[in-house]
Amino acid sequence: MSIGLSTPPPAQANGNDAFDARQKIVAAIGNLNVVVNGLRGSVAVQSFPAIPHEFLISYNSSTGMFTAEQPHFSDLLGIATTSQIGTGTPEAGDYVDGGTGAWTPLPSGPTAPNFSDNETVGGNGTAWILGHTPIAGCVPILMVPPFADYGMFALVLGSAGPYGYTISGANITTVISWPAGSMRAWYRY
Repeated sequence: MSIGLSTPPPAQANGNDAFDARQKIVAAIGNLNVVVNGLRGSVAVQSFPAIPHEFLISYNSSTGMFTAEQPHFSDLLGIATTSQIGTGTPEAGDYVDGGTGAWTPLPSGPTAPNFSDNETVGGNGTAWILGHTPIAGCVPILMVPPFADYGMFALVLGSAGPYGYTISGANITTVISWPAGSMRAWYRY
């Protein structure tokens, strides 16, 4: 006759309590009185080495022996599904999509924009090109020297006046001509 034990002793946070509890169970059983088909007898429980990563799964009353096993995944959490273990081969940084079981790259967080500070804009006359395309919603600050030794003036986006300009991507068109190397830009890209 065998007595099946369906669950292991409860484990506690320090990891030693399951081991200690199993030793106490074996010691408490000691000389087990067994009743088989109405006959009473005594079987000595055999010494059983306690192993921390295993739990008792059965006792054989005719031999006095316990058996133990390391728990299987399905013993602890149910049956493993594709959504828990994934399909295919993961790349570094992938995780299992719980809905599909597919390996999915970890999302990347927002990146800080780059800045172009005091960039000399390429071009001359009315056709100019920035070194990078500004990020959406960024209006570059464009400065030109209107007169020698007078400092810089800012150009105005969309203005039809002499200091106006338009932009498409990295391409700038000014209303009036400026000499090569004279335009400076500040913007995020």
